[in-house]
Amino acid sequence: MIYLIDDKKLRQEKDYNWNTERFSQYADVISTIYTVNELTINSRDVFKEGNIILYHESFLDATDLKDEAIERRQHIESLAQTKNYSVVFFSGSKNSRDIRGNIANVPVSTLYSNLQIFLEKYRNNDQNLYYILFGENYINEQKLQLKLKDAINLSNSFEPLMIDSSYLHIRPFTDNIKKIFSMAKEVVVFEDVVDDDFSSMIKTKLNSEHYKSIYLSISLGQTLSDFNGLRLATHIRCTTSINQLIPIYIYSFVDLSYVLGNEYINILKTKNVFFVDYTSAWFKNSLEQKIEPISLDELHSEMDKLKLNVPKDYYDNHSIANEWGIYQLARNANIPIEDVVGFDHKKLETVYFKWLIVKNNLLIPIAEDVKVEQKKYADQLSGLKVKGKIDLSKFSKK
Repeated sequence: MIYLIDDKKLRQEKDYNWNTERFSQYADVISTIYTVNELTINSRDVFKEGNIILYHESFLDATDLKDEAIERRQHIESLAQTKNYSVVFFSGSKNSRDIRGNIANVPVSTLYSNLQIFLEKYRNNDQNLYYILFGENYINEQKLQLKLKDAINLSNSFEPLMIDSSYLHIRPFTDNIKKIFSMAKEVVVFEDVVDDDFSSMIKTKLNSEHYKSIYLSISLGQTLSDFNGLRLATHIRCTTSINQLIPIYIYSFVDLSYVLGNEYINILKTKNVFFVDYTSAWFKNSLEQKIEPISLDELHSEMDKLKLNVPKDYYDNHSIANEWGIYQLARNANIPIEDVVGFDHKKLETVYFKWLIVKNNLLIPIAEDVKVEQKKYADQLSGLKVKGKIDLSKFSKK
C-alpha cells in the first residue's frame, strides 16, 4: 500500500488537480493522511513492511511537534533502512531529485506530476520508485548516463587546457572531465545540491579569491536531467561575491534541445554566460575570447530575462508578496533584515528570493542622503515585526 502524508490538501487540489474524487479512483493502492492525529491512529498500518510512504517534509511545521520535525524525519528514514518499506520525501523547497536504495527525495511538483503513472504501475505490481522521480520515461535518465560516459571518454583524449589557478572549475564528485582542467582551481560538488548548499559554497569557495572565469558542469548532483549547473550559475549571478560578475562557461554533454524545458534555461540568454560543447575546440575558443566581467548596473536587466516560478513551499502568491514587501520595507527604512522579528531568513538563501532582489536592482546601495532621510522615519518605528499569516482557507465562504 502507498501512504501519502501531506498536510497541504488545498495545494493538492488547487495546484495539482488531485482532489478527493481523483484519489478515490486509486483507493485500492493509495491512502491519504492529512493530520498528525490521522497518522497516529494509522501508524501501525502506515509503517508496515512492503509499504511505500510519500512524506511531506513540512508535515509537522504547523503543529505542536514542529520542533521535532527533523528528528522524526530521521527516524522514518532510519526505519526504512532497517525495515522493508520505501520512503519518498517531498517538499516545495527541494530543487532536485535523488534516490539511494529505498529512500528518495523529490520536489513537490515532480511528485504530483508523476503520481498517476506511479499509481498505475504500482497497481500492476511495478514498485519502481524511478517512476515517481522521472515519470514514465525514466529510461531517459539512463540514456543520459550513457551519453555522459561517452563524453568523458572523448574528453580523455584532450590535452589539458593551458590555464592556471586564476580559472575556476566547478565539477561533480563523480563522472567528471578532470583532466582537461587539471591546472585550474577546483571546487567539487557532492550530492547535496539544494539552494542552501549552493549558497554556502558560493560564500565559502567563491568569495576569497578572484578568478578570470568559471567553468561549470551542466549536471551536478545525482540526477543528470535536473541540469543543476544552470541553477548554480543563476545562484552565482544572484549572490554577492567577488566573482559574481565574471564570465561563466557551462559545458554540456548534451545539446540544447535536452535542456529547453529547464526552469533556469534563460540564464543562457544573459550576458557572459555561455553554453559550451564537450569538444576540445570549444574549450580552447573560450580561452581566446577575453571576455570582461559584466557590470553591476547591467546585472538587474540581465536577470530580468529569467522567469522563475514561485517555490511551492510558499502558501500562495500572497505569501511571497508579503515577505517580499517586508524585505523591501526594511531595506528602504534602512533596517537590517536580521532585526525583523518573524521574517523567514532562510528564504534569503533561495535562488528565487535572490533573483527577486537582483532583478529589482536592490543590490545597488541606497545613497547616503536617502539613508539619512529614511532614518528619520525608521527612528519613529518601534520595530518592524511579522505577527503571522492568516490562513483564509479555514474560513467558510458565504
